Amino acid sequence: MNDLNVLESKVIEWSKARGIIQNSTAMSQTLKAVSEMGELADNVNKGRDCRDDIGDNCVCLINILRIKNEKSFTELFKEII
Repeated sequence: MNDLNVLESKVIEWSKARGIIQNSTAMSQTLKAVSEMGELADNVNKGRDCRDDIGDNCVCLINILRIKNEKSFTELFKEII
């Protein structure tokens, strides 16, 4: 299993354990991603570490795909590259 598959599996497991997948919508996760993107922009602008912000955005994107029963994050990433 490649690193992206492992990441995606761990995010889905984490999100399910917290009820995010079961109790959220694609729209609410999209709005969360927008909020997280604002935090990322702020930290980049201020020269701060932004790794956590990037991770939070990835979690939201993976959750959106899972909630919508779309292709996996890994499949989409492979299509992009």
